[in-house]
Amino acid sequence: MNLQEFTVKARLYFLIGLAVTAMAILEFMSLQNQRDALFENSNQKVKALVESAHTLIEGYASLAKTGEMTETEAKLAAKRSLENMSYANGEYFFILDYNAVVVAHGVD
Repeated sequence: MNLQEFTVKARLYFLIGLAVTAMAILEFMSLQNQRDALFENSNQKVKALVESAHTLIEGYASLAKTGEMTETEAKLAAKRSLENMSYANGEYFFILDYNAVVVAHGVD
């Protein structure tokens, strides 16, 4: 089959269809890239927040190690600090023990 056998109208429709298909594929790829970037950004924010909470807990642990607080006092202070921490319009931290029992929960 030769391209010349088709009418000008058919060739034009073919080219328009090809262009629309190419644009749809490019838009899909762009949306995938945006979604991936949003997930990566969200993951980085959560990682930074968790590192911040971990640093807070490490601070209380070091106070307990140096004897400035007892271990029980340090655990209670860390628990209270995390219960009072919130971010992003009401999101909060919580603590589970090794048996999946809730130790601290940021909701009032």
